[in-house]
Amino acid sequence: MRTDSPALPPARIAVSACLLGERVRYDGDHSRSAFVVERLGRCFELIPDCPEVGIGLGTPRPKIHLAEDGRGGIRLLDAEGGDLTAVMSGYAAAAARRFAEQRVCGIVLKSRSPSCGTGDAWVALPGAAGRSGTAAGAPGRQDGTGLFAAGLAAALPGVPIISEAALLRPAPRDHWLTRVFAATELERLRKRDPDRPALRAFAERWREEIAAVSDEAAERWLREARGSPRAADADAMLDRLESLLAEALAAPPTLSGHRRVLERYARRLDLPPDDPPARPGIHASLAAFVRAETPLAAPIRALAALAARAGDPALRDQAYLAPRPAPLGYRETIYPP
Repeated sequence: MRTDSPALPPARIAVSACLLGERVRYDGDHSRSAFVVERLGRCFELIPDCPEVGIGLGTPRPKIHLAEDGRGGIRLLDAEGGDLTAVMSGYAAAAARRFAEQRVCGIVLKSRSPSCGTGDAWVALPGAAGRSGTAAGAPGRQDGTGLFAAGLAAALPGVPIISEAALLRPAPRDHWLTRVFAATELERLRKRDPDRPALRAFAERWREEIAAVSDEAAERWLREARGSPRAADADAMLDRLESLLAEALAAPPTLSGHRRVLERYARRLDLPPDDPPARPGIHASLAAFVRAETPLAAPIRALAALAARAGDPALRDQAYLAPRPAPLGYRETIYPP
């Protein structure tokens, strides 16, 4: 079930086509992201999509923009004021169905796009001109979410979405990757037609990842997984766990949450008698992470090495300690204080 196993096909990530170097922007150019192409592309299967080309707009083309309609709604308009809202909403719904069929486990969208922007797309307020070059915070505009991005988020709540701009910030990137790893494992578990013991093992494996966000959510997660033992409930329980996992990991983990989890691991490890320096070394690494002197990966690697020698199989199999593909740089950058 590990996401980094070479025997398993790579997880699929849907990506705005311009980020892969396809010349589909309104000006006929691209917005190639080196991180997406050179790092995500080494670890995942990337599926390109351009919603503006998908609804029939040419390349190059006049700019389109979002506008508030005066009643709290957001419309997608072309340069002449023509309304593209319905056609883009329909395309987003169709793309969501296609991504679900393709078992997409994550989505990367172009920032600031009226179609793909995730909270940073320019929205004209009533009476303002529809010019996408207006500076952030300028009168007559507000930030919003592109119509395509909003449609995907509503239709695929269990599939994490991020912009290419946010991918360059360590904490949001690692949070998104954690959710991608979780969605990937859940999808692979579904393919195995799991029984209740397998679902409980999956829940135990992901407990501490959830606990880094909230201990209360982690306990609720385990209670659900330990519910009725009837085998007939397995399919319904898998759907329930999928929903709970998306909900539990929606918020990012906290520094105090990571610290709680790391300290619990250190206490659980049955250190071998011939390795007395191991525990002080773990605590020194943990303290350095808390002081923002070392990345989270450092104490995790130290704990994982000890867990590999411990006699507790459940501890060795924890998702929180699992190795991840090196090109992603997962948890390898110090988070800003």
